[in-house]
Amino acid sequence: MKHLPLAVALGLLNLPAGLLAIDTATTKVVSGNPPLQSNVSQGESGEAKGMGWRWTVSGGRRDLGQIFEVKTAFEARDLALRVEAGVDAQEFERPFRLSFFEVSEGITPRGEPMAVLEGTVPPKGQAPRKGSWVVISFDPIAFKPGRYAFLLEFLNEGTDGQAITLAVGDPASAVYPGLLRTPEEGYKKGFPLCFILSSGQKTAAAATVPVEHRTLVVDQKAGQPYASIAAAVKEARPGDTIQLAKGSGPYREVLRISQSGLPDAPIIFDGNGEVITGFAPLEGFRESDGQTMCPLPVPFPCVLTYQGERIVQDATTGQFTKWARLSDDGKSLILLPGTQASGWEISARDFVVQVLNVSHHVYRNIRASGSLNDGFNLHGTGTDLVFENIEGFQNLDEGFSAHDQIVCRIDGGQFWENDNGIGNVARSSMEAANIRCHSNLGWGLWLRECSADLKNLRAWDNGAAQVCFDINSQAACADVQFTDPNRSARPWISYKETRQITTQPAYVKVGSATITGETPVSVSAEHITSR
Repeated sequence: MKHLPLAVALGLLNLPAGLLAIDTATTKVVSGNPPLQSNVSQGESGEAKGMGWRWTVSGGRRDLGQIFEVKTAFEARDLALRVEAGVDAQEFERPFRLSFFEVSEGITPRGEPMAVLEGTVPPKGQAPRKGSWVVISFDPIAFKPGRYAFLLEFLNEGTDGQAITLAVGDPASAVYPGLLRTPEEGYKKGFPLCFILSSGQKTAAAATVPVEHRTLVVDQKAGQPYASIAAAVKEARPGDTIQLAKGSGPYREVLRISQSGLPDAPIIFDGNGEVITGFAPLEGFRESDGQTMCPLPVPFPCVLTYQGERIVQDATTGQFTKWARLSDDGKSLILLPGTQASGWEISARDFVVQVLNVSHHVYRNIRASGSLNDGFNLHGTGTDLVFENIEGFQNLDEGFSAHDQIVCRIDGGQFWENDNGIGNVARSSMEAANIRCHSNLGWGLWLRECSADLKNLRAWDNGAAQVCFDINSQAACADVQFTDPNRSARPWISYKETRQITTQPAYVKVGSATITGETPVSVSAEHITSR
C-alpha cells in the first residue's frame, strides 16, 4: 500500500482540505510499566489478550484506535501502548501516523483531526516484546473535558507475518470501545486497547514510594503467608523481598516477576536453596509383553530423570546409556530389568525462571530444573538484573540464557546436565564470576553475537566444546579454565544448537570473536573442582 498524502487520507473521511501540519513523534520501548502520569488510561495491568496491528493486505491490514473521555483538562505529551507480543526489532522499522479526533458520539471520527503526528515504530534496535510498552512522545496537545479518539495507522506495507500485537481488554468490562478500521469496512468497534495518555513523567511526589521494604514468605506446605510463588509475585513492589521458606520445595510452577523494581529498590527473590522445577512425576507405567513401559506425555526429546539422575542417549547407538530404553517410535519409555517404576520425572513446563522485559531484579539462592527451554530464560529489554548463587540443571536447552537487550550479572552459578550450560546470544551483555559449567550434553559456555565479562570460570566434562566463543562474540576473560577430554567423538546426543556437531575441540574461538584480557587455558582434571 502506498503512502497516502495527508490531504488524500483526510479526503477519504470527507474532511475539509484545510489541513493541519504533520508533527513528528518519537518512540521508545519501555520494560515494565512506564513512569508516566496516568491522566487517561485503560487496562494498565491485569490480564489481557492481543490484537495485531497489521500492515499487509494479505495479513488483514487494519488500523487500531480507541475512544476515550477526558474529565479534567490537561496537555498530553505521551501515548503509551502496552505490548502483548512482537517481533525482533531488526526485522522491520515502519513509519506510522497517530491522529487525535473529537468524537462527540458513536465511534466514527468526523471533522478535522486535532493533531496528526508521524514517526517510526519500533525505534531502531529496540524490540517491542510481551510486557513492554511502546511510548509515543510528541509536543503538548491540549485536551479539554470531552470525548475523543486516537487512531494508529501504518503508512506503507511491511513483510507478511510481521505485526506488533497490542494488549487489549475485555469489551464487556470497558467503558469505551476500541476501534478497527479496514480498507473494506471502514470503522467498526474493536477490543479496547490498554493505553496511557499522559501529561509526562511522574514527579517525585506523584511516584509511589514503598513505606517499608517487606519480606513476602512463600510456604506451599504450610499454605501461608503465601501458598505459591505466583501469589507473592502478584503482591510484590519495588524494595520487597520474596523468600521461599526453607524446606518448602520443590515448587512446580513458573517464577516470573512482570513488574520492574527501581534502581535503589530492586525486587529481590530469595529461593533459600529450594528447587523451582518444570519436572512432573512420570506416571502411567504398565506391563506389556513382559516389559514395564510408560507412554511419554511430552514429545521426545524432553528431559527424563531417574531417582534424580538424568538419563542421556549414547551418540553412537541412540539409546539411553542405562536404566531404560526408548521405544522404536520414540513415544514410550521401556524399563530395563531391575529398574523400578517409581522415581521417574519428566520435563513438562516451557519455563522455570522467566525474566521478560523487566529491570532492577535480584535472584539469589535458586535451583532451576526441568524446563523444556532454559532454566533461567532472559528475553526482551532489561537492565540491572542480578543473579547470586544460582544453579540451572537438567533443562532441555540452556541452564542460563540471555537474549536481546538484556544486561545481567551472575555472581556464583553452577550449570550442569543441560543441553548447554550457559548460552547467550543476540546483543545481550553479561558479567559472570565464580561460574562452573560441567556435564552438559553440548557446550559448557557458548556466546554468539553478544558480550561478556568472565572471571573465575571453570568448564569440564561437557559433550562439545567446553568454551565456545562464536560469531561476533566479545569476551573479557580473567581466570577462565577448562579441561580437554581429548575425545575422538561426541559421547552423548544433544538436541539444540550442537545437535549436528560430531566432534569439536575443547576450546573454540571463531575468527569474528574478540577476546581481551587473559586467554582461557586448558588444565588437567585434578585442577578443576566444582567449588
